Amino acid sequence: AIADQFAVMIIDEAHRLKEPTAAWTRNGFDIAAKVPNRYLLTGTPVLNRESELHTLLRLSGHPIGQLPLKDFCERFAGSSEFRQGLR
Repeated sequence: AIADQFAVMIIDEAHRLKEPTAAWTRNGFDIAAKVPNRYLLTGTPVLNRESELHTLLRLSGHPIGQLPLKDFCERFAGSSEFRQGLR
């Protein structure tokens, strides 16, 4: 695949890829898995739901994004105390 030839992936308007089941996001996951350095850019606030942040963390390669979504939500979603753990 052509993505194997790149060392850096930059996603502008990354907030548009917050829904994990959308085709754009699934394609992003496939490409990101082949590129070692990933950067996500957005000027739009992204945190409507914690699950949306999980998707962006997963795309970026952040270790917290590697948690299964259910585990992520149990650990970080639902209260301000849980969200503090993300900071």
